[in-house]
Amino acid sequence: MRTTKSKSLLLAILLSACAVGWSVSYLTEGVDNGRTGFLRGDKSFTLENVKGMKLLWKVKLDSTPREMHNLFAPLLLESVSTPSGRREIAVVAGVTDDLFGLDAKTGELLWHNKYESDWIVPAGNRSATLCPGGQTAVPVAVPQEGAGDYVVYAIGWDGRMHTINPVDGKDMEPPAKFMPPNGKPYALNYLNGIIYTSTAQGCGGLTNATFAYNTKTKIASQFVPSGGGLWGRRGVSLSPDGESYMGTGDGLWTLKVGTWATASLV
Repeated sequence: MRTTKSKSLLLAILLSACAVGWSVSYLTEGVDNGRTGFLRGDKSFTLENVKGMKLLWKVKLDSTPREMHNLFAPLLLESVSTPSGRREIAVVAGVTDDLFGLDAKTGELLWHNKYESDWIVPAGNRSATLCPGGQTAVPVAVPQEGAGDYVVYAIGWDGRMHTINPVDGKDMEPPAKFMPPNGKPYALNYLNGIIYTSTAQGCGGLTNATFAYNTKTKIASQFVPSGGGLWGRRGVSLSPDGESYMGTGDGLWTLKVGTWATASLV
């Protein structure tokens, strides 16, 4: 990937020439709830075929960079049911509240959603590399009951939760209030109807915390650890039992009273 002079990002896809027909879903940052980075069942690359890797396509997306941020890692939704048949769709988030849907096989731009909001950036707001402002969380895609049906959840700069149809990029319902605006939420995670994220660096005046959003009740909550700032772009990791984990920075550590500066468990 590289940033072009026109401030669009050139998104390129590299696949093995021997495995072009293989497809796999990548629905959340870090592959799974535990953020292991292990893409089970992926047969795109092997020791035998990796030498045949080639560029399949590249495309420019109309995304404006902010403070060394631009496009984030794409989600890959396998076999999405669309009016034109089954498609593998790549969902790409842009820092300036943009969301793009592309055909992962051809690079065709299927849709572009730029979130609308009446929230106004406060006067004197100072952005920086650590606090760029904008959409900083990689969205999460959630399979639905019907085969090939998904919902994509994403957080805009104003802190509202968007529920997106990956077929056309449109909001499936009005954006819901989730967290204060102008923060720095990290990649979204999902388990049992709950969406999780964490914020860091105190951006926008927010206290570093874990935020949770119940997709059924539309109720949001937060957990504020006793340690320092929260670290890790992949955000909150989750165990199969529903426990959430996050790494914290420097802070007080007192074993007897349960104050943990280096890790938190909810």
